[in-house]
Amino acid sequence: MAPSSNSGSSGISSRGSSSSQPYPLSSSLDIILSSPTSPPPKQVSPQVDQASVDNLQAQINALSEQLIEIQLYSRAELHYYVQRSKSLKCMLLMLLSMFRRSSPM
Repeated sequence: MAPSSNSGSSGISSRGSSSSQPYPLSSSLDIILSSPTSPPPKQVSPQVDQASVDNLQAQINALSEQLIEIQLYSRAELHYYVQRSKSLKCMLLMLLSMFRRSSPM
């Protein structure tokens, strides 16, 4: 398309003063036609695509189950160590009180 009559390619009007548009006026069609063409999309068979999705979903489900097992094991292990540390603390306090009673001051 040809530029408009009052705006050249530099964005300056034919009278020499700056126009209100800083860039030349272009239509959307000009921009689309001047843009590089892209290759057509790759055709993928729906069966292969669905098989890939199903495979990935199965892997996600298996990993999710493993994560749940690890979380449950970790919680049980944490609970064990918390209980063990509480019982050790009680034993240490009891030994400390026995030691204080038996030691002469």
